[in-house]
Amino acid sequence: MVLRRSEKRLVAVLIIAACDPARVDPVEKHTPTTETHDETFGTSGSCRSCHPDAYSTWSTTYHRTMTQRASPESVLGEWDHVLLERDGREYHLYRESDAFWVDMPKHGTRGDTARDRMQRPIVMTTGSHHMQLYWYAVPWLDKEANFAGRDVFEAACTVCHFSPWEGVEEPMERTFLENRQRTEPWLRSYLGEDPETGPHQKVFAGLRPSEKADLLEFLTRIQHGDRLAQFPFAWFIRQQRWVHEEDSFLAPPQEPLEVEDITEGWSEGCDRCHAVGGAYTWDPSTQTGAAGVTDLGIACEACHGRGAAHATRYRDPFSRYAAHLGFASPDDIIVPDDLPADRSAQVCGQCHAELVPKAGGDYPLNFEAGDDLSSVVHFLRYTSDRPEWLVAHLEDEPDALESGFWRDGTMRIAGRDYTALLETECHTGGDLSCTTCHQMHGADPNDQLKPGATGESAAGEAVCVECHSGFDTPSHHHHSEDSSGARCMNCHMPRTTIGLLTVMRSHRIDSPRPALAGETGRPDACSTCHLDQPLSWSSQHASQWYGQEPLSPGISSPAPAAFDWLLRGDAAQRAVMAWHLGAPDSATGTSWTPVYLAWSVDDPYVAVRSIVHERLRTLSGYEDLDWDPTVSPRELGRVRDAILARWRSLNPGLDRPDVWIDAGVPRAGRIEQWRLLRDETPVSVNE
Repeated sequence: MVLRRSEKRLVAVLIIAACDPARVDPVEKHTPTTETHDETFGTSGSCRSCHPDAYSTWSTTYHRTMTQRASPESVLGEWDHVLLERDGREYHLYRESDAFWVDMPKHGTRGDTARDRMQRPIVMTTGSHHMQLYWYAVPWLDKEANFAGRDVFEAACTVCHFSPWEGVEEPMERTFLENRQRTEPWLRSYLGEDPETGPHQKVFAGLRPSEKADLLEFLTRIQHGDRLAQFPFAWFIRQQRWVHEEDSFLAPPQEPLEVEDITEGWSEGCDRCHAVGGAYTWDPSTQTGAAGVTDLGIACEACHGRGAAHATRYRDPFSRYAAHLGFASPDDIIVPDDLPADRSAQVCGQCHAELVPKAGGDYPLNFEAGDDLSSVVHFLRYTSDRPEWLVAHLEDEPDALESGFWRDGTMRIAGRDYTALLETECHTGGDLSCTTCHQMHGADPNDQLKPGATGESAAGEAVCVECHSGFDTPSHHHHSEDSSGARCMNCHMPRTTIGLLTVMRSHRIDSPRPALAGETGRPDACSTCHLDQPLSWSSQHASQWYGQEPLSPGISSPAPAAFDWLLRGDAAQRAVMAWHLGAPDSATGTSWTPVYLAWSVDDPYVAVRSIVHERLRTLSGYEDLDWDPTVSPRELGRVRDAILARWRSLNPGLDRPDVWIDAGVPRAGRIEQWRLLRDETPVSVNE
């Protein structure tokens, strides 16, 4: 049997792994523990005996399985001898009994030689619904701390950089810890290893080679003091495929990385929303961070507050009886489920919003469920005002507003539903909260919607009609009762939110305004369903039916609005329209829409191509067409040809001049001309 080079390498890795006696119990050794968590937290287990029904219904949710220890039950990705590749670098996935391992390039290398590779255990997973991420133990956890490098830093670097170890939890200035370019080559350049060109050549001139190596190893280690780093590929569950982390969200094309970078750390912010009671302390004896949690996953105390005192008190039967009689102690009652609408929504908003801690604050937030979240954070909203806190935030994230929001102020990042709710009058001027539509216990885990909030039928929109009686009739929505246009959510919560390589409902509840869509660029509900109509058509009906202002002169295009946004729009508009062009229930049908999906398979953004890939395969007759959205432009050209060939076979002689198709021949020149006008403004919608 002849083995390919990659297969030989994988065999060598398996042999090395089998002979390595140090690999014992990687899960317990590396996963965040409960040893460092705040003792005012209990655990979900302490709630179970008194609240068995609540515990049982919570245990079936994706909140519970958000973060788990890696095991055969929790790991959903394909792992048996899998080979992944990115920019010429190879990643091997393999199992040893119930343990999951990755063989990958060491940070700062290409991994081309055995010396430049590392084998790390996957010890934790995040996500179990749409996408799953994996965490590996950082390599220095298995090595003794190199204090020689710290001594070199003290002697050579403190002339300019303060010595931070005395009385400070995190060693090194924040500029080091927060810099995202954390590879060895970057450090080598920054430290001036080249005495002719480096910025620190005078410092390095006096160091021996061994001292340089010690210093480099030390700085590499403390820049990622975390216990866990994110494996750079994610498993997309509904598509059953691996996607590189950089391709898992809407982001501009990037130059290939020459070497392996250090990815995000668990305690850099992931723990605050994907676990309960996340804690992080720096251990100077090992020069690594100690990560702790109360519960992995989103458990009881995330929504009901710290429960240790409550659980302790009610273990006593006399206290339980007293509580039943109305004599409960007010200082140990967990957060109830009947909070006012604003405080109730903020319980969800602590994670489902774009937040900026107020001056002097940081993560984890000093926030208890039931408190006023606005007392400790600023809510990021699209505004022309620039208070000092926003100016400072935009220095760190310059595109936070332009990429994260539509120009009408609507949030377009998935998972930030509270931010969208802040633009909703039903919430700001009424009693609408997250729990108006969602219930955390006993609902379908997919969306945790109440029976009267599914939107699948008139009966599934009872929560809307409770306040808006009489609006669920043709006299208001002007559609037949059995059409998708008769459903409240399709018009008032259109799919314009982007994340997880799909498009979701906006949680800003408003009315479709085609004229405003022409000015702000956020696709309106009319145009995302009536894909063959220009904005002028939608605006005319909105003016006739609802008295809206007509479309401003000069904004209207003779082409259907869907074409404008798909072919000429920015990346967010293209992503939204690609999703809608693949919607089987659009008002225009699907006979012609694959033509435009075909012309989008080579979009510059991988995320847009991924949406095209998935949506096209939901259409009848195209289910078997499969391809990799990350392949070369030449291969994507062949994909387009295959889609168009399939379309011609299914629609011979289709005559739709209104959508640029004449007797079965798409007007390719017109489509290409429109694409040349594409808005190339960089957009990054990172959930």
